[in-house]
Amino acid sequence: AAVSAAGATLNAGTGSIAANNSGNDFTGQLTLQSSSTGGVSVRDANNLQLAAPTLGANTGLTAIAGGTLTLPNAAISTGSGSIDLRSNGGTLATANTLTTTTGSITMVGSTGLAINDDLSTTSGSIALTGGAAGLTVGNNRDIDAGSGTIVANGGGGTLDFNNSTLTSSNSGAAAITIRNGT
Repeated sequence: AAVSAAGATLNAGTGSIAANNSGNDFTGQLTLQSSSTGGVSVRDANNLQLAAPTLGANTGLTAIAGGTLTLPNAAISTGSGSIDLRSNGGTLATANTLTTTTGSITMVGSTGLAINDDLSTTSGSIALTGGAAGLTVGNNRDIDAGSGTIVANGGGGTLDFNNSTLTSSNSGAAAITIRNGT
């Protein structure tokens, strides 16, 4: 069933969070707390504003907004857990660093993606997709996939890397792929 709540905290303790109903409507900041390796997953039909999450050392995070997803001004580190952030009806912008060890990082902004902070994973993949306004990486940012791969997709909009560095030690032909930009 869909959940409608204002300024809510979802605290699963050592359990996982699966609030994935596409009809959910969280207004105000949503706080997520879990130390489960099963991860935290939340979906909102409209805009979704996350407060700084409290995650275990290897707790993955998935947050999908039907509108605009607003990230907290706090570093997010998920260890071996993956990070999947999607703003399906607006622009997505980082507000602080995102880090994993073996987990992947996926970010989608349907009307644009702004990477204002460093992204890093030791061996996971990094997939960045901008929409109509494309993909913009702030000045002198580091996007480091370790031995993983990087795909930067402008979504048909512009690709602007602003003296930033994309790094992968992967020896494959598609270690770093840049596509769909103008």
